[in-house]
Amino acid sequence: MRLLTTLFFLSWIGHSHSQVVFYKLYSGNGYDRGESVVQLADSSYTITGSSSSWSGNSDAFLMHVDSLGNYMWSRNYGGDESDGGRRVLYSDDLGYYIAGFSNSFSGNGNYDAYLVHTDLSGNKLWEKTYGNQNWEKINDAILNPDSTIILVGESQPLEGNGTDIYIIKTNSAGDTLWTKTFGSAGNDRANTIISIEDSLFIVGGEMFIPDSNLVKGFVLKMNKNGTILWQDTIGDLMGEYGVNDVFPGNNKFYTVGKRKVSDTNFNDYFGSFDFMGGLVFQYTLNTPKNTLIDEVAFLPGINKTVIGTRSIDTQTYQDDFDNILAYCDTYYGYFDGGAGNYCVVSNEGLDKCNQILPTHDGGYIAVGFNSNTGDNITTLNGGSNIYLAKIFPGLPHPNPIDAISGVVNFGQLVFAPEIASEKIRVYPNPFSDVLHIEINQQENKTIELINHLGQIVLQETGIGALQLNTSGLAEGMYLLTIDGLVYKIIKR
Repeated sequence: MRLLTTLFFLSWIGHSHSQVVFYKLYSGNGYDRGESVVQLADSSYTITGSSSSWSGNSDAFLMHVDSLGNYMWSRNYGGDESDGGRRVLYSDDLGYYIAGFSNSFSGNGNYDAYLVHTDLSGNKLWEKTYGNQNWEKINDAILNPDSTIILVGESQPLEGNGTDIYIIKTNSAGDTLWTKTFGSAGNDRANTIISIEDSLFIVGGEMFIPDSNLVKGFVLKMNKNGTILWQDTIGDLMGEYGVNDVFPGNNKFYTVGKRKVSDTNFNDYFGSFDFMGGLVFQYTLNTPKNTLIDEVAFLPGINKTVIGTRSIDTQTYQDDFDNILAYCDTYYGYFDGGAGNYCVVSNEGLDKCNQILPTHDGGYIAVGFNSNTGDNITTLNGGSNIYLAKIFPGLPHPNPIDAISGVVNFGQLVFAPEIASEKIRVYPNPFSDVLHIEINQQENKTIELINHLGQIVLQETGIGALQLNTSGLAEGMYLLTIDGLVYKIIKR
């Protein structure tokens, strides 16, 4: 009886968490990059990154999707120049914070650290920039239980050509509590930060070591005042290293990154340390393949890590890096082999994962982007797509490439408003089974609806008030051409 009760309980747990998998692409008509994601209590997700789909230059954005990855809303932020979000932070009480970069407000054309605060609907409450007369860049950020925020990145000093490690702590209103800038005569940067124990933090990145004349990956532990308690370099082979990400586990934290063999060849690096800085294990995957690990997360439910790695080898497109999401052993960090234990995002152009997080149901969510090099996968996109991959252990991985349609679950990024002018009106947008078009001209016009593969799926000639039956069309983004004009419309 106890066995039956246990099995029923485990089955109920599994169904109650709605174990789902999906792979979605989102884009407008520009260069769109997914950088960071958070999961809300209702299992929906909010994504940040950079996009040129709202205007000619890059904007920071928030996009909210439901638990299945369906688009709900999006907002953009920034000024007239280039702005972008690197990390999204979330609080039920405070709303969202976007940490990133901006050169719209500096006054001297250089990039500044950028922090935006919004309400729960993405409406901007305030935005602030931080930095000196040179440039600053934020690579990661964390929201603490006391509502303070720590941002880490890099800064170009007023004198010298290298970069320094740059750390800012603010209160919830964005007011600076302290700033730390330190480094050597070479290039130094902080790439990642996590919280451990009570008001203690692990920071990872790259630091130039004068004694070796090389850049080395580093990890350090600091307190809430920015005082460094210990620091160490990583790597088990000769050469340059870098730490791209760190993530807490059981009584230790994981580090991933790269070893530089040459300007065009890298090796995977995986390591773990205890919270006092003691090395648990590390290895460098020294193979002919060109690979480096960008992201790592720990999944306590299955006692495995999952990594987002980039690779160029004979199994992928040869034009640029492709992205592999794979489970790994938690001690040695080795790949947990088997067809069901990894997912390959392999398109023409660059594919890259920018964050992985565990989800409420015991799975994980990964966000990143792929680039367009003229293939049919991103036909409607100006340069790159945001991808969001939801994966659950034991369930088949979603297939990022569909040989027939070219794209699985193509979505949107920029809300497409109703199209109206003196001569043409198109509504509603998004549309469902019927698309209304009003043409206030003297001659019949040819109307074409084009899908994401560049195929004409509907063609009509007419004038006046037209009603197009679109019930047979798949959901997604389309291009509508009328009299030489092109409009973006969405089918839901």
